[in-house]
Amino acid sequence: MKKQFNFKELGIDTIMGKPCDVISLSFNGIQGKMYSWKNIILKSEVSSQGVQVTTQAISLDESPKFDKELFELPQGNVEFSEFVMPEGPPKRESRQ
Repeated sequence: MKKQFNFKELGIDTIMGKPCDVISLSFNGIQGKMYSWKNIILKSEVSSQGVQVTTQAISLDESPKFDKELFELPQGNVEFSEFVMPEGPPKRESRQ
């Protein structure tokens, strides 16, 4: 997947006081940067066809409290299946 999306490690930057790994990506005309801390993306910058979109976390709770009932399995038969990451959209032919 790293090769398909042309991932490049750019170094470390700080977002919300957290040291984030910065990665750039490029795929089918989409350019982007992701800033991740402990595999949580705290900031992303993506541009495609002249449109730039930036998202950034504004708060982070490292010790959230959850009701244990949220994590209880339902009664009866429960089936689990493995999720397989799709390959991505098919490549478009270049227009000249």
